[in-house]
Amino acid sequence: MSSDAKLERFLRGAHVFATSIKQILEERLLTEATENRLSFPQYNALRMLQSRTARHVGDVANFLGISYPAASKIVERLHKMGFLTRREDPNDRRASCLTISGEGAALIKRYEAHKRTSVEQLLTDFTAEEIEALGITLERLAEQLLQSEPCYQKICMQCGAYFGETCAMESHVNCAHREPAESALSAFQNKPH
Repeated sequence: MSSDAKLERFLRGAHVFATSIKQILEERLLTEATENRLSFPQYNALRMLQSRTARHVGDVANFLGISYPAASKIVERLHKMGFLTRREDPNDRRASCLTISGEGAALIKRYEAHKRTSVEQLLTDFTAEEIEALGITLERLAEQLLQSEPCYQKICMQCGAYFGETCAMESHVNCAHREPAESALSAFQNKPH
């Protein structure tokens, strides 16, 4: 196989893999686990709220990489569905502190269990070593791709539901989950195109 054919095969495989993750592991499984009650951005907002206590709408906007009005709509829908609670911020009466409700946490738990079961079934033909090696390879590839960008330090990966306390990319990117809302969002919006 020529190097051009290998590169084409890699790009095709990477595209199909990324699309499959989005359409199957995220959207379809979320629809099944939540009985079509949540969109993936709504789920990501709940996951962010689950990780920390008392957040604001601006934090949701920053984390999702969307405008404040769009985040406000997501928060309002989640509140109406009973998945989060709002209370007045004691430091700023104009703002509301957001926390995930018990029903919201249960919904996340249900989706995560459904996803774990589906992925375990998908990976039955792979050894634990192969799965670990693949994860390392994907992280390494993402790191190389980010480093090829002149402004990679300013790119937020919008990891959404996949953020964690340990992240292979955290030293290379502006993480909206960890940064103050203003600086991370402005870095994301000011990325040269």
